[in-house]
Amino acid sequence: MKHRYFLVILIAVAFLGAGSYPRSEAVGNAGVVLTESGAFLGSNPAGIAFERNHIFYISLFRPYWGIGDPMWRGAAGYAHHFRTFDTGIDLQYFQTEMVFRGDFGVTVTKRFGKLAIGLRPTLIFDNYRTDNFHYVDGDNPNDPIFDGETGGMGFSGDVGLYYRLSDRISFAGMAENLLDPNMALSATAESKRGMAFSLGTAYSFPRFGTAFVQGGYSTETADGNEINFGAGFESNAVHPNLDMRMGFSQSDASLGFGFRLPTDLPIRLDYSFSYPLSDLRKAATSHRLAMVGEIMPLVKFPDLEISAIIGQEIYPEGDSALIQTFIINKRLKTSNVEIHLILDEEIIARTVIGKME
Repeated sequence: MKHRYFLVILIAVAFLGAGSYPRSEAVGNAGVVLTESGAFLGSNPAGIAFERNHIFYISLFRPYWGIGDPMWRGAAGYAHHFRTFDTGIDLQYFQTEMVFRGDFGVTVTKRFGKLAIGLRPTLIFDNYRTDNFHYVDGDNPNDPIFDGETGGMGFSGDVGLYYRLSDRISFAGMAENLLDPNMALSATAESKRGMAFSLGTAYSFPRFGTAFVQGGYSTETADGNEINFGAGFESNAVHPNLDMRMGFSQSDASLGFGFRLPTDLPIRLDYSFSYPLSDLRKAATSHRLAMVGEIMPLVKFPDLEISAIIGQEIYPEGDSALIQTFIINKRLKTSNVEIHLILDEEIIARTVIGKME
């Protein structure tokens, strides 16, 4: 029975640290430099500072399909832009027949020109589902590994940096699980997920796609300390609404796609498939699904400064007048700005500016 406990612990640690973001998985786990990935736990919290819209998502991950008891991982989150900073919340869980583990994080990000800094305090919690334990002759129902407890909580956090050198090239780095709490049930034992450090870059090729490269270092993995790497490519050259992705890492080769639905609310469906580069490939593959949506921020009146210049205060009846209107747009993008000329409480002229950037 004890061997089964430890197997579940190791798998849970591996997949709670791997993320459930299909786009990142499909490009070789190079998600540290994906901007929207800042809304996902296990990814760079600084990235969302470079997204124009609010982001929401829900995802489902089925790791190692074909091995033992079913394992599931799910996540949901939301990132919101304010005038001077960005913030978000995220919840992820990992579940098997024997264990339930979860993370809850709150992201706060601040942008300084081309550089953004992000922080994500995280609450970690786990619980062994003892009602599903099955005992046989020789097993001890009062196994001392539990030490009277079947679950626990801990606090940790992530920090990230994102630097956009130009429209084509970006650099990013993050440190994950900095506090690395001891989640062991017994006071005399130790069970840590370990810290992880990542650096990555992305380069965009005009009309072709974007290449991603990432390298990192993890502690407390199943095989001890580990240097990891990944690279991938994403392109919508086939169709503007279809993103095709491929990548590889030290442990997997991956393929995936993202499809933007033709709806008023921008929604993208993501899928990724990973093929283990080990003996596990004979029995198991991993699949991720996600829905990612965007909400454009509301444009408020103070974001536009409007002024008008009239040649003279009084014109003789029948004479024409030249009125010049100046608009200063403080937002990145504004649509359908309508200007009215009012005389004696009646609109005598109207004009509409379709888009301003």
